[in-house]
Amino acid sequence: MKKIKGAKAFPLLLAAVMICALLPSAAFAQSGDGHIDLTDSATPSGTGWTYSGGVFTVTGDVTISGATTTNRVVVQSGVTANITLDGVSINVSGTNNACAFDMTGATVNLTLTGTNTLKSDYGQAGLQVPSGASLTITAASTGSLAATGGDYGAGIGGGDGGAGGNITISGGTVEATGGRSGAGIGGGWNGSGGTITITGGTVEATGGDYGAGIGGGDYSAGGVITISGGTVEATGGGFGAGIGGGPGGAGGDITISGGTVEATGGGYGTGIGGGYYGAGGDITISGGTVEATGGNDGTGIGGGLYGAGGDITISGGTVTAIGDYQAFFNAPTVSAAAYTYWTNTTTSAPSGAGTVYPSAAYAYSASHKYVKITPPSAVVDNMTVNGTVGTTLTGAGTAYIWLTNETVASSVSLGDNAAGWFSNLPAGMTATIGGMDATYFKVDFGGMPSAISSAAFDITIPGSALTSGANLAVTANPNAKFNITAAAATPSATVADVTITGTVDAALTPPVQGIYIALTNATLDPGLLVGANAASWFSNLPAGMTAIVSGVDGGATIRISLSGTPTVASLAAFDITIPGSALTSGVPLAVTANPNAKFNITAAAATPSATVADVTVSGTVDTPLTTQTATITLTNETVASSGFSGLSAEACFANLPTGIAVTATGVGGSNTITVTFSGTPTAVSSAVFDITIPGGVLTGGVPLAVTANPKAKFAITATRPRSIDDDDDWSSPVVTLPLPIQPPKTGEGAGAAWLLVLGGMALAFALGKKRQGAK
Repeated sequence: MKKIKGAKAFPLLLAAVMICALLPSAAFAQSGDGHIDLTDSATPSGTGWTYSGGVFTVTGDVTISGATTTNRVVVQSGVTANITLDGVSINVSGTNNACAFDMTGATVNLTLTGTNTLKSDYGQAGLQVPSGASLTITAASTGSLAATGGDYGAGIGGGDGGAGGNITISGGTVEATGGRSGAGIGGGWNGSGGTITITGGTVEATGGDYGAGIGGGDYSAGGVITISGGTVEATGGGFGAGIGGGPGGAGGDITISGGTVEATGGGYGTGIGGGYYGAGGDITISGGTVEATGGNDGTGIGGGLYGAGGDITISGGTVTAIGDYQAFFNAPTVSAAAYTYWTNTTTSAPSGAGTVYPSAAYAYSASHKYVKITPPSAVVDNMTVNGTVGTTLTGAGTAYIWLTNETVASSVSLGDNAAGWFSNLPAGMTATIGGMDATYFKVDFGGMPSAISSAAFDITIPGSALTSGANLAVTANPNAKFNITAAAATPSATVADVTITGTVDAALTPPVQGIYIALTNATLDPGLLVGANAASWFSNLPAGMTAIVSGVDGGATIRISLSGTPTVASLAAFDITIPGSALTSGVPLAVTANPNAKFNITAAAATPSATVADVTVSGTVDTPLTTQTATITLTNETVASSGFSGLSAEACFANLPTGIAVTATGVGGSNTITVTFSGTPTAVSSAVFDITIPGGVLTGGVPLAVTANPKAKFAITATRPRSIDDDDDWSSPVVTLPLPIQPPKTGEGAGAAWLLVLGGMALAFALGKKRQGAK
């Protein structure tokens, strides 16, 4: 091949880099923080996990996805982790002694999303939860898990020689299959079931040969098994119980209180209880629907072939036991006196009515291969007893009560009092037997109720009315109830507190204001629609305003919107009458007066003003004023309570002559201010008063200019001129010349003119001096 050299090589290298950059992201590692992709063998670690040598080690909360036949998951011992399996497939059944998912010593809350599969090799459980570990498949699970163990390992639980740990299933769909000698859920070979709790979800557990469906592995007991909910199908492998022990293993402690449970034993194993040669253990059933079928030569419930029977207690639920050998290994203790027992000597359900034992104790017989223990029940048909307090019932109705697995006692007669059957029969009412057959009662109601009630019937049929002699509670039916109402009350209507605020000749702000009217013992006519004119409902709606129905809530509340431009003032409480046309009764209804539901329509706000009375403040420059006053009258305003305290009255005047002092007085709340002038003016003035009253003096707090009054002014004149005719003693000479003195013009005769002027001044001075010295 010819080599590419020099510059020719670089473009090809660059192209190769670009092609790699465009490859799909799936070609690269997908694992990251909090997420494990089982296909990724390149990334060494992330938050909550590490990877090395084909093992993902979980140390914290993670989500796992992807499919692999080489990599495995191990939860580190001592760790508590929340793990989500999201579309996981781990099949290491071809790898020697490999476990798909091992959580030895750990605590895991496992949530299933999508379809998940775990499959392990020899000696290992599919999902290994040995003694000391704790697994919870959460109620939040929406997906499924199929876990398959290798030989000698459980589907979920212990491996070879290992007991199961603490296993709880609360949700999801779980299919667990044990390998040879391993349980579906529980122990591996020679391992007990551990502690297994099922509260919900759908569980299908199948044991391998010699393993229980749920419980112990080969030669091991079932452990502690509790089922309170969910749907459970458990099938034992050859010689193993459906639920309980493996071959040679006792059933353990088995408690069922709810759910739907179907348990089938393998050959020689029991449905629920011991495996081949295994004792039944302690079996308690108090609820749910349970069907237990033994394998070839096995029992339905109890010990396996050649095993001891164990203790069987049934106190509730519907229980069917079917055994090829016999239904029960030993006689069960059945505590419910009213149970009905259907029996057969073959493993098929009896035809027809079968054999019924309505007694306190099941008549056990080793010949019974099919036994169904069914609790009796009773239901009441839908019906309503209608009536009114204080009124004798008329055609109140009849209740029909139907029986299942129970019959009416022959001692019951028409007309018998059945009032005591009802724990909540309203006082004053009667209930009597009006009819009956073998499987039903007819109860007629009458009397005059004295208490209201809308309760569903609470009925217990006494044992004296039933063939079994045991009391029987009737299943509650919310549609079988009383409807006893109070006597019709006087209808009323109230209006909620609200103030409709506005100003005459101004549109309401906001433009729409609402009120609420609530009805009691009255309902609105369905014909009352939003948009209806309600102005006529008000006897005192201010002119210019409109009232429109804007809401009808539940037939008992009316919303009315008020708008418009009022043309008259009003402070009145609403006066409302709802017309009969707006009510179902057709009778008008006055709304109860509410002083806090009213109008607040006021006249337009008047503009405050101030005027000063006619007055002339007279005076002479440099001469003290005689006391003089001016009166200011306020309109639409008053003097504040503080008056002129601390305020300078001189500041009210923009043109107060200098030297004049001003004081002002005014009683708080009055509309008159008195202004007093004093002092010695030093400047002349003939100005009209220019006054502004400061806001601090007024109730409104806003400065107010006083309207100019040309007759309210100053008359401050200069000092009066002196003349030679005056008699008073002048303090200084005053010269009065007949003509103005003009300075002489320059030029010829100017000197003579100046002499004339000076001579005249001398004469005037002389006359003045003489006047000053006259006697």
